[in-house]
Amino acid sequence: MKKVMSMMLAVLVLTGILVGCAQKAESNSGEQASKAPETADSAQGHYPVTVENFGMSSTYEAAPERVVVLSYSQAEIMVALGIEDKIVALTPSMNRIEEVAEEYREKVAGLPVFDSTRLSQYGVPNLEVVLSQSPDFVWGTSYNFRAANCGEPGDYKANKINIYASEGTVVDQPTLENVYNDITNIGIIFNIEDRAASLVEELRSRENAVKKAVAGLEEVSVFTLDDIGEGVYYTTGGATLEDYLIATAGGRNIFSELMTQYPEVSAEEIIMRNPQHVVVTSYFTSGDGQAKQDAIKNSADFVKVTAVTEDNFLILSGLMVWPGLQSLDGLEAIAKTLHPEAFR
Repeated sequence: MKKVMSMMLAVLVLTGILVGCAQKAESNSGEQASKAPETADSAQGHYPVTVENFGMSSTYEAAPERVVVLSYSQAEIMVALGIEDKIVALTPSMNRIEEVAEEYREKVAGLPVFDSTRLSQYGVPNLEVVLSQSPDFVWGTSYNFRAANCGEPGDYKANKINIYASEGTVVDQPTLENVYNDITNIGIIFNIEDRAASLVEELRSRENAVKKAVAGLEEVSVFTLDDIGEGVYYTTGGATLEDYLIATAGGRNIFSELMTQYPEVSAEEIIMRNPQHVVVTSYFTSGDGQAKQDAIKNSADFVKVTAVTEDNFLILSGLMVWPGLQSLDGLEAIAKTLHPEAFR
């Protein structure tokens, strides 16, 4: 195993060198080839850098070389920034490879994935499994970095490993700005700030286009269905990115005033608020979202709810409502569903 890992590391390092040289040559196609080695000087001038995240200050003496990512969301960003060769292990968490954006899917599918037998029911490894990859950087969510999941921040500090928690899972009321901050911070950590800035600009323009399209339109009431329990329904409160996406798309989350992430609500509470649309989140299996939608549509409790009588349902992958590149896809999908007239 050690021999295989050594060979993998050698290939990753060589790939990083070749990619770095190719990118430098491409960006300086009009200059003399003798200037290519400036990449090393640039790195020396860039580091060390310190990034504030998850209530901690983390210092980087160089760009991480062995990265573990704990969701497809983080993998997509690294592919978009051209640094997927740094990933030594990936976990799918609660999503499927088919849910990865088509433009990134082939590269993400080619990344090394943790053995599924060593993952929890939520699709994440424990601390021991993460450490077995000898990472120097681990990127996940605030929920990942708990003792019962992938280990606490102190565990990584003790092993001299920097971690990063997606900002939208840390703050109380996340917005897309937190996604943009993540991309910016990754740009700083890996010394690719120009690439990061370009990606942020592209995403921000998409958000602004939605805002412009729905400006002045009457808001539409929305019930978000995350999961169904025994006699209860799990929705999203005002402390989630999904709440922000709905508001930005010209909607109103009917449980927005509940300042928690996934509160339990009763059928009676849903009926009383009579949502015009239902947005369902799908996890794990291809049929999960449809099963939840059918449970609402076929329930005698909701026969008079407007969303049901008008068949106004939208199923979204969890990747679209959690912080990441697909958050913009989620925003656009919600806006086009709530206000189709604004996008004709």
